Amino acid sequence: MSMGKKRIGVTETLRDKHIKQFERGLITGNYVPYIRTQDFSSMGIRGRIACTKIEGRIYHCLSLNESFKLLDLLRDPDIADIKEQYAYTNLDKSKSFAKTLNIRHPKYKWSSLDAVITFDFFCTLTSGKHRVVSVKSANDLEDDRTQQKLILEKAIAESEKYEYVLVLDTEIKTEETRNTIRVLRGAKLNEKLDAIYSKWLGFFSSQLSKYPHEPLSKLIKQVAEYLNINFRESFTLMQHGFWVKHLISDPETPLLPELTPYQLGVECYV
Repeated sequence: MSMGKKRIGVTETLRDKHIKQFERGLITGNYVPYIRTQDFSSMGIRGRIACTKIEGRIYHCLSLNESFKLLDLLRDPDIADIKEQYAYTNLDKSKSFAKTLNIRHPKYKWSSLDAVITFDFFCTLTSGKHRVVSVKSANDLEDDRTQQKLILEKAIAESEKYEYVLVLDTEIKTEETRNTIRVLRGAKLNEKLDAIYSKWLGFFSSQLSKYPHEPLSKLIKQVAEYLNINFRESFTLMQHGFWVKHLISDPETPLLPELTPYQLGVECYV
């Protein structure tokens, strides 16, 4: 049952039920974020983004900034797992920290009930350590209450030995992020394209060194003809190359197919 209509005027019984549902998902390995896109109305642009690695896994992002940051996290080789809208369910501890820091503990909207604190992203690193990421607009930092909540979040995270990272929209809304969005469709290849990717990359690399001043689209077409695939398939393979960072380009230049590899600063690591 959707919890979307239950997050305003939350009762203690309902809050405890939500906590149990969240913790059950952690135990069973069937993760469900504590907050989903349908659970709250939002002034921002919410997003549901398919995982590039796990079939059927959908990430719930509550703002455009979170969606942008998620794409960055998905490409980070040091991150093994990402959980969004991750609840810190130890209310006694979060209330104790708030009291010590002289910060009013977050409450549910239109309620005097203490709310569960959530981290935007809870990342498990390949080292086994954990990192929590909070995403905020730079303008939000001018608000004293937001500053207090961030102080509380950081104190809780560090008490659990989590690395705490605050990311601002000014760091996210860049051409590099837009380029990541441009290659997202190639993040996961179907069986046919996965089988020929290495051959595609090898031939593309050779064409890249021969024709650096030809439009990128022309090179994509040449590789398509060489492998007897259509242009769209070749374009998807190009996107995959950039997604997995076998191909890189100038992060400040829009990755547009009408530009040349020279203009884009394209390099290939095969």
